[in-house]
Order: sequence, then C-alpha cells, then structure tokens
Amino acid sequence: TSERYTSVEDLTQSRYNYVQSEDTTGFVSISTEGDHVIEGKEIWVTATGSDTQSHALHANGTGVKLTNTGKIYIQASEGAKYWSQKGMMAGGGATVVNEGDIVAKNAYGMTVEKDVASHIENGVNGTITVLDQGAGIELGGESGSTAVNNGKITVSDIAEGSWGHGVLIKADDGASTFTFTNNGEISATGTGASAIEVQNGDGTEAEINLMEGSQIDGVVRVGEGTKVTLNAQGTDDSFILDSKSAELTIKVSDGANLTLENDDVKGNGALISEVVIDDGRLNASIWQDDNKFKKVTVNEGGIFSIQDLNAGGTKGQEHGAKDVTPHNTLLLAYGADYKLDGGKLYVGDSEYHGNLKIGTANTS
Repeated sequence: TSERYTSVEDLTQSRYNYVQSEDTTGFVSISTEGDHVIEGKEIWVTATGSDTQSHALHANGTGVKLTNTGKIYIQASEGAKYWSQKGMMAGGGATVVNEGDIVAKNAYGMTVEKDVASHIENGVNGTITVLDQGAGIELGGESGSTAVNNGKITVSDIAEGSWGHGVLIKADDGASTFTFTNNGEISATGTGASAIEVQNGDGTEAEINLMEGSQIDGVVRVGEGTKVTLNAQGTDDSFILDSKSAELTIKVSDGANLTLENDDVKGNGALISEVVIDDGRLNASIWQDDNKFKKVTVNEGGIFSIQDLNAGGTKGQEHGAKDVTPHNTLLLAYGADYKLDGGKLYVGDSEYHGNLKIGTANTS
C-alpha cells in the first residue's frame, strides 16, 4: 500500500506493507494532542529512490505521545539513503515510545526532528535491531532533545565496509546539546559497530547517563571536538572507551562500579580530561596506550583502581608479560592531576601505599 494515516483508529488491519518511492512523508503521522497507542500491528516500510524520506510512525506537537506495541520493519533499498528512513520519529515537542519491536535495515530505529526539542524512549519491553547499516536511536535533531533506553538495542550483521551504532549522537544543524539515559542493554559487536557513538557534526555536547540497569557490550566512542559528560550512576559494567575528545568528563556515583576495558589489538589511547569519583569505583589502566587521564579527583567513598603497576622492574613489558621482573612502581603521567580527597587509590583489588613516581615531559 501507499496509503497514509493520521489517526490510530483508522488502522483496522493487523499487518501493513507500505512502500514509498518519493517525497518526504511516511505511513502514520499523528499530531492530535494526547496519548495514542498502536497495539499489536505489524508494519513493514520500504523506501526506494535517492530523494525519498520515509517513516513508519511519526508524532508531532507538544502534548502528543505515540506508543508502538507491535512490530515495525523499516528498510532502505534501491538507492534510498539509510539516514532518511526512520522507524519512529518525534518532532515539535512530541514523545514516541517503543514497547514492541523495531528492525531497522539500512535505516534508523528511532529519531528526533530539527524543529522543537522532542523525546524518544525505547521502553522496558522494547527491542531495536540494526542490520546492515544504521542506528538504533539517533539524537541529531533539535538541541535539548532527549532519549532513554529501558529495553534492548542490538547491532549485528553489519555489512562489510559499513557501520552500525546502538545510539548515535550528532549535531547536524548547528551546535546542540543532547541527553541520553541508559537503563537497559546495548549490544554492538563486530567490525564497524559501536554501542554509543558521539560525533561532532556541527558542534555536539552530550550528557550520557548510565544508570543501575545499564549494560553495554561494545565500544563507547567519543569523537574529536565533542564535549561529553558520562555519568556512571549505579551501573556495574565494563566496556572499551575510545575517546578523541579533549572535553570528556567521567563522573562515578551512586555505588557504580565501572571498568574501562583495554583494546589489546590496537590500543585505544582514550583521552579523558576529568574524572570525579564520589560513591563508586572506576577501574582502568593508566598506560598511555590505554587511557590518558588529565585530572582525577577521588572523593570520600570513592575508589580509583589502576589495573597494574607500570614502572620499575623489567623495562618494556606488556600487561601480564611472563619471565620478567614485575613492575614495582606506579608511574603517573607528566602533567596529570591526581587528588585523593577522602577517597582511595587501588592497584588491582587492594589499596596502594607503594612507590610513586611522576613522569617527565617526554615520558610516554
């Protein structure tokens, strides 16, 4: 079908197959104030043509909330652009909620528009699957827009030479600020995949909240030129952090236990401008190939746990190297600022009271 709908009540069939080959429109567009629920429908949307911009479900306007409890399949084919095809879209201050399933193949699962700050939520029963290329959730519209994941986002089967993101945050219409909160699961594995991706675009500032239920399997990538605050609030999780940003702040609180994993294949050398640990623990390597900390403050109730000692003993040894004299000194990078303000410094699983050395200007 190519028929379009503006009322939930008019959707009388259990399944729809919508094809769009031109224009900027979509299958369902709701702009009437109030809560609207599309229950149990199966909606297939296929976009063709290089200039086509389509969507499955769209809510527009302050006070408009649209919820999906069924299944949405959105895909771009025959020359259609993946970034122009959206499973659920919110604009004009509206909210869209997914409590069903969204499969985005060469498309975006949920996104916001560029007019008025709007809101998207993947609910506790919601799943979003990204195939071939695309993003589960995109925050790239109006500044001040927010997104929440309470369910599960999966990125898999990415095409060779392509990319897929669980959550993509990127200002594309002037400098913008966005907030993303994760209470659920994000899994993004394989070449070209990332769990959370922050790109600069026209000037991106983002706040990322990882709450108690947050579980991330994949890379969190923070691009050059962005300004990001990552709040670990109660989460007990680990992931690889790939940061090229000179303005990345990590805050650990509410009993969080966050581990920054090492990429032993290529070394991520993550730039981290500031860390503040209150009631919680951050576990990380301070080898420059892994993470580059500029300022670390550990307040009362906080623990900064360094993976292992990195100086003294046999020179040039790698993590866990055999048949060497173990390192016996903690070497802190030249120019880094470490402050224990009632908090504790660990190496591994125990508090550290051993040798300490500050690197010189040419220490790598």
